[in-house]
Amino acid sequence: MKLRVLPSALCLALGLSLAAARAQTEPQAQPKVVALIATLGDQLTIVRKRPTRISNVEPYSRKALQVDGQLLNYSVLRGLDAAVAAAEPEARRVMLRWRPSEELTAQLKNASIKNADELLLAALVGQLAQMPQRAEWERIEAIVPSYAYVEKDGMPRRIGGIGIFIQPLGSQWDITDEEGVDRTGEYKADDYDTVNPKTGVKGKDSSFVAPYIYFDRLTLDAKTLAVLARKPHYANTKYSDPKSTSMDVMDGLSPADLVSHLSSLVEKAAYQAIRGKVEVEVGPVKQLPGK
Repeated sequence: MKLRVLPSALCLALGLSLAAARAQTEPQAQPKVVALIATLGDQLTIVRKRPTRISNVEPYSRKALQVDGQLLNYSVLRGLDAAVAAAEPEARRVMLRWRPSEELTAQLKNASIKNADELLLAALVGQLAQMPQRAEWERIEAIVPSYAYVEKDGMPRRIGGIGIFIQPLGSQWDITDEEGVDRTGEYKADDYDTVNPKTGVKGKDSSFVAPYIYFDRLTLDAKTLAVLARKPHYANTKYSDPKSTSMDVMDGLSPADLVSHLSSLVEKAAYQAIRGKVEVEVGPVKQLPGK
C-alpha cells in the first residue's frame, strides 16, 4: 500500500494539530517541514509468565493477536506531532499513513529479528522514494517496531513491538531445579512499581498486567532518505489492584481498558522519543473514521 498524506479533516478528527494546514502569509520565509510516520504493524503479542518452571521450556507463553494497527499508529502520530510542535514550534508537520502489504507482513513474520528490521526499513524507504512531496521536507521522523533480548524491569526477554505482559498471582518457580539445586532465593518475585487501574494510585506489587512498547525512532533525510539516526525506546506501565481477590490479574482490566491504556502508553512514548523523559498529557482515544 502506498504512503498517503492524511487529509486535514481526518487529522483534525484524530486530534492531530496540523501546522501543515496553516496559511503561509510570508512565502519568503518558508518554515521547515517535518514528515511523521508510524508503522507499528497489526500484531499485538500477549505474553504470560508460566506459574511453574518446567525444564527446557521457556517460562513464558506467547500468543499473537490481529489488531487494527492504524489505531495505535494514530496514537503514535499524536505523540510525535505534539512533541515536534513543542520542540520546533516554527516547523510544519505532515502526517503519513502506511500499511505494509500482505506479502511484506508474511515476510516479516518468518524473518529473523535482524532481517525483519532490514526488510521493514527497505520497504519504508521504497515507499517514501515514490513521494515527490518529500522534496519540500527537511526530514522524516519514523517509529518502527523493535525487539529486546534481555530481561529487565520485570519484563521478559525476547519481546518487542507492542503487546501486553501478564505476571499472574502465585507466579513462583519450583523450589529445586532438575539438578536438585535450591533456586528459591534466586527466582523469588520482586515487587515492582505498579499503578492501580481503578484509582491511578501508585504502589508496588509482584503481580501485574503491563502494556508495553519497544520501538526505534528513525530520523531520515527527506531528500536522500539516508538514515541520520536510529534510537531504541522502551516503555511499559504495570497495572495491579492491591485489593483484588481474583487469582488472575487480568480480571481487573477489561479489553476496552487495555486498549485505552495501551494507546495512552504508545502516545506518551512517541512524545518522549522526541522530547525525552518529561511529563506529557496524552490525548483521548478517538474512534477511527470508517475505512
